[in-house]
Amino acid sequence: MDKIIEFDKVINSRRSVRSFEKGYKLNSGVVERSLERAIKAPNSSNMQLWEFYRIVSEDKKQQLVDLCLGQEAAQTASEFVAFVTRPDRWRESRDFNVEKLSSIDNEYVKKKVGDYYNKLIPILYNNDKLGLKGVLKKIYTSITGLKKPVVREVSKNDVRIVAHKSLALAAQNFMLGITAEGYQTCPMEGFDSKRMKRLLNLPSWVDVSMVIAIGKPSKDVLITPQFRKSLESVCFTV
Repeated sequence: MDKIIEFDKVINSRRSVRSFEKGYKLNSGVVERSLERAIKAPNSSNMQLWEFYRIVSEDKKQQLVDLCLGQEAAQTASEFVAFVTRPDRWRESRDFNVEKLSSIDNEYVKKKVGDYYNKLIPILYNNDKLGLKGVLKKIYTSITGLKKPVVREVSKNDVRIVAHKSLALAAQNFMLGITAEGYQTCPMEGFDSKRMKRLLNLPSWVDVSMVIAIGKPSKDVLITPQFRKSLESVCFTV
């Protein structure tokens, strides 16, 4: 019961804060501990197709403020973490899972390694630059799906969406961790994605899903009551 009470406190106290105490130094280890929580988030097939970039140098932080269009959260944050999807890393992620699972002495696990990670994962994730393989996979699943249920999200763009969904779960773990540490965050989607990739020295084909500003809320910041649509209006029993 105590765990539930503490969890609810974190959930209910998390806010997207738009103004932080400028120049405030975070306690040592706050961000690193929360990133450790982030990588424990559930993710599709445990592929972990994500990367996290901490922006701490004053030069890059100043550049980031400009790339985030001068948002006050960016101007006043103590630190930033960019959450990046990396579906192009699927081979090394597949190999990582195969290595870990192969060490488990269990016939079911060994079969899963062979059937799932060595056969199915390459079919889903191995895409060309133009996405032509994805078109063929879409045609195949459409035909197969005439007779039985099938997974239809098999194109290059579908894989991209899957990576973003998994990354969002990691970002939520991270933000809740920061709140539990006594600070707050602001997930920012308003930024120049092309220049952001250049700042982080990233290839053009990956996505910066969001940049999260971290800091101590300003004493003058307006933190409104948390309001959401009612559960009854969005939850349906079928």
